[in-house]
Amino acid sequence: MKHLKEIIQLVKGIRLRSSDLITMDQGGETKVNLFYEKLAKGAFKTDLDASQHFYQAGPNNSNYKNLKSTLKSRLINTLFFLEESKEFSDRENAHLYCSKNMAIAKVLITLSVRSYAIEICHKILKKALRFELTDYVIDTCFILRSHYAVREGNIKRFDYYNQLLKDHLSARIAEILAGELYLKILIPYIKKKFVKKETHEQAVDAFLQLKPYLKTSRSPYLHYIALYIESLTYSTINDYLNTIEVCKKAVYFFEQKPYNYNTAIKAFLHQQILCYTQLKMYKEGKSVIEKNLAILHPGSYNWYVSMDLHLILAIHSREYQEAYYAFNKGINHKKFKQLNDRTKEKWVILESYLQFLAYVEKIIPIEADNRFRRFKMGKFLNSVPTFSKDKRGMNIPILIIHIVFMIVKKDYDGAINRIGAIEKYCTRYLRRDENFRSNCFIKMLIQIPISSFHKAGIKRRSEKYLEQLQSEPLEVSRQANEIEIIPYEDLWEMILEALDHSFYLSKK
Repeated sequence: MKHLKEIIQLVKGIRLRSSDLITMDQGGETKVNLFYEKLAKGAFKTDLDASQHFYQAGPNNSNYKNLKSTLKSRLINTLFFLEESKEFSDRENAHLYCSKNMAIAKVLITLSVRSYAIEICHKILKKALRFELTDYVIDTCFILRSHYAVREGNIKRFDYYNQLLKDHLSARIAEILAGELYLKILIPYIKKKFVKKETHEQAVDAFLQLKPYLKTSRSPYLHYIALYIESLTYSTINDYLNTIEVCKKAVYFFEQKPYNYNTAIKAFLHQQILCYTQLKMYKEGKSVIEKNLAILHPGSYNWYVSMDLHLILAIHSREYQEAYYAFNKGINHKKFKQLNDRTKEKWVILESYLQFLAYVEKIIPIEADNRFRRFKMGKFLNSVPTFSKDKRGMNIPILIIHIVFMIVKKDYDGAINRIGAIEKYCTRYLRRDENFRSNCFIKMLIQIPISSFHKAGIKRRSEKYLEQLQSEPLEVSRQANEIEIIPYEDLWEMILEALDHSFYLSKK
């Protein structure tokens, strides 16, 4: 079911040149057609939903399996009609062209239709050379070298394609090494988001291995990976200024290409925004965000990543109203519903913090914005099942915003219960590591019921934890800024503003 949904989201926007690719059954609606239409509209969440609808049976029903297999085959065929799009960069469009035509050329050669296959290979090679697509240069030269040697006996042509093949093989070896070294660095981050000392050492060693290749190869993929690893040699030790310099160097390199390679450019702009946010250089960060958004297609996944960064930077710079407008722009875009569940959950968490800012009157919602007039905590908690289970990361802002809302709404008994639960969580999961700032802040929250919600008592009891928090400011913290959505120092001030000098003792 997951694979079908992913392909359908891709092909929904394609204008098919042949109407019988998906709906190839003639004579009215069929189960295949109906299955496609209902999946496209999000009618089925699971295989069980679909199998029950069509056959009143379970997902292992043979008729349902055949229906699913037929639809999948037709969707795959549809991908060959995917054409160049404004949503793709020049290089992505070139990659699409080469991949489709390379498949066709290989099929033709298998079926002994060689003359047309060779013509296609020449076209692919021309585009691959222009856009520096090393793998397609190798594939086409391998075929053309053989053709001009065995079929035509043309030594001059053979030598040309043979040398071109050798030159790009050496570049490909460097690209493969770069990919290997980067993936080894990446693997530990799949389950944990924190940075270890070993990561820095690993990045330094990897970049030293790749540095010689940068002098002899102009491969965009090699430079992308190698320069990204170089940026990690600094970011893993919180040297954000040098990280920014590497990113600027990388962006300049790719901007000099005769085609746009936005995949690489936006990755390094992304890194710059994170660094400027950590360094509280908000003006510079905002400038980079504007540059990043200018090269992204509104509604695309990467556009949402950039809007996410925009929101965080605006909140950290206390431009809360701007964060609100950016959120509305993203949440109301027609492509929002097509995002994966994890990305949607991140935006739900961001919304909860904006809802809090609106409640404490740091944001003035648009009068017609009903979304900011009916926020329900229970519904919010049910909307973030993935991150709620993340014991070392994104469940932290969920736990915190739940408590903070209770405090400012003076639901003190509820806050006491939640703080009691989070105290056990703090002891069990949080150490002096990448979540040290969160650890300090949670300990500050724990002092609130201990002090009977009395502002002066809270300030006195939390003072040492506030000092610990301030001893590790954001610019040196290893904690991801997606966890600390509102800087804890700012959030603490808002909590204190909502309290007074009255004592509250639970009646339970």
